[in-house]
Amino acid sequence: MEANDPAIAPSMLYAYAAIMEGVPFANGAPNLSCDIPCLEKLAREKGVAIGGKDFKTGQTLLKTVLAPMFKARMLGVAGWYSTNILGNRDGEVLDDPESFKTKEESKLGVLEYILQPQLYPELYANMYHKVRINYYPPRGDNKEGWDNIDIFGWCGYPMQIKVDFLCRDSILAAPLVLDLALFFDLSQRAGMSGVQEWLSFYFKSPQVTPGLYPEHDLFIQHTKLKNTLRWLMGEEMITHLGQGLSPRGLSESSWQVPTQRGHIVGPVVTFARFSGLPQVHPDGSFSRSHAILPSDLRVARRRHRCGRRLLRRAPCSHRGIAPPTQLRGRPRCRPRLRAGRRGALHAHHGAH
Repeated sequence: MEANDPAIAPSMLYAYAAIMEGVPFANGAPNLSCDIPCLEKLAREKGVAIGGKDFKTGQTLLKTVLAPMFKARMLGVAGWYSTNILGNRDGEVLDDPESFKTKEESKLGVLEYILQPQLYPELYANMYHKVRINYYPPRGDNKEGWDNIDIFGWCGYPMQIKVDFLCRDSILAAPLVLDLALFFDLSQRAGMSGVQEWLSFYFKSPQVTPGLYPEHDLFIQHTKLKNTLRWLMGEEMITHLGQGLSPRGLSESSWQVPTQRGHIVGPVVTFARFSGLPQVHPDGSFSRSHAILPSDLRVARRRHRCGRRLLRRAPCSHRGIAPPTQLRGRPRCRPRLRAGRRGALHAHHGAH
């Protein structure tokens, strides 16, 4: 850097300056910037949150929605042709082949990571993927993305999907900038330095630490984002295991039977907070704790005579005691206190 080496891009100098000043750095462009080992190491040493690259706003956003659908339904993809027309300075710059090269790499890599042709060769190994960007002045600040997708289903039957997305980048990107400013500041105050993989939801080409698989599926990215926020707050993570199941290593502590008619009954489950996790306080500060926090109380009442099943959630207090929650209306039946088929405890209202 001191020798002004031409291999060091101006964006890398900007990232270096931000890290040295202790300012979180989110790269919304397709260039490397902070995505090099030396700057990643420097960010960890300085306790600075970094991440990128290239905001996911338009055509690639749609790809990260459609591609997981094809994979989930095991629909093959023979080809995916994408073209964009832009009329502003961004389109003029990307019309140059050399400038387009980094953008093309971030756009092309999405499908390969999501569809995993090495695991599903019959469906995706021969997929032809083409991306084009053209400068078209009459479009102005708007951009238009066209996608022609050739897919095939059972018995190899061919089908097509065509998408025309007319949008404006500034409108799509502005909320991302606001979210990332808040989340990167949150990460740094919580002591989460270095690459923030959990914010890959916002990027075309997510920056990850060595050894981690870059996740492009928008729905997995969104779950990862929400689970990280729950982890920071000491809340129960999203597992989709269903009622009555809890993450491995977490334990049920007690059952509570309310004593007043019209209240509901169910288990009180407490979860041990792992050592060293930051806790968020109402004033925005953080501390590390080993406290035992109760999760939300999940309860299900027995089927009513009308054939409906009422499902309610009641928050627990920090002492592991669930305050009773009033049901809407009066129950039409009086369930009896007995053990269910799986040992679940059912209690009638008014029992002690």
